[in-house]
Amino acid sequence: MAVSKYDKEDPLIPHVELPGLTSAYKTVRLLGLKRLADRFARTLTPYVIGSGMKVSPRGYASLVVLSALVSPLIFFVIGYVVKGIILAIPMAMASAIIPGTVYLYPLMKFRSRGDMLDVKILNLEAALATSLISSASHEEAFLNLLPLSDVLGFDVELREIAKGLIHERLPLTDALIRASQITPSRTAALLFEGLKGIIDSGAGVLEYIYWMASSSYNDVEAKYRAAFNSLSVLMETYMAVAVLMPIVVIAALITLFGMGNFFPITVNPRYLTSLVSFFLTPLSAIGILIIADSIVSRLRP
Repeated sequence: MAVSKYDKEDPLIPHVELPGLTSAYKTVRLLGLKRLADRFARTLTPYVIGSGMKVSPRGYASLVVLSALVSPLIFFVIGYVVKGIILAIPMAMASAIIPGTVYLYPLMKFRSRGDMLDVKILNLEAALATSLISSASHEEAFLNLLPLSDVLGFDVELREIAKGLIHERLPLTDALIRASQITPSRTAALLFEGLKGIIDSGAGVLEYIYWMASSSYNDVEAKYRAAFNSLSVLMETYMAVAVLMPIVVIAALITLFGMGNFFPITVNPRYLTSLVSFFLTPLSAIGILIIADSIVSRLRP
């Protein structure tokens, strides 16, 4: 994999260019679809970068365009070979899920990272306040946080600020605005935008960070409370599914088989009971546990 240089059209950190994405962009240019890919790239840039995907938004947008072109053709051919035109057309239409999934993946990853950053914002605010106390300038305070960017979780935002200060010689206020435009965390965006205004006005930066930390603490506490309520409901559902569903379904089967004249059922009731007890109930419980884990993972510091 080759690391590309900083690209003015794909700002922020250096991107790791996968060979497939490079080939996708070259193919799109040869097909005369460069403008379409660039339009998708402008839309996807904040999501691709803000989600932490270290790839070029332009290359990823080219992959979206190619998947929209190639997927219907491949599925059409497969359907035609298997069943003729009757199956080929529905399969070609169903293939739209592939480019749709490719397009939506950065958006979902962006949202997921935003949930995690909203919980970690207190770490950033505490580290920034400490760095401001021990630094000679605001710029130095942010640059001192760069080695801790991975630990704090705000590696994309802090590298963007450092890139603006070091490589592009931007004022700190401009670098903060750019970071606020790509962060998936609303709280972090408010922090960066507020710091820009405070620095411009010459007011107390530390006092603003202390106020934001207090507000962030209340927000995080509310998120934990909401997550606890959701987990409580899920656990009650889990108990209902794991304990009551087999009893209810088996009782319903016994009732239906007892009314054979009205509900003629040809399947052996033992098979249905085994299906409910050993497959449907565990699968339902696993699904509930997966949802619970996703709630907890968003709040994991």
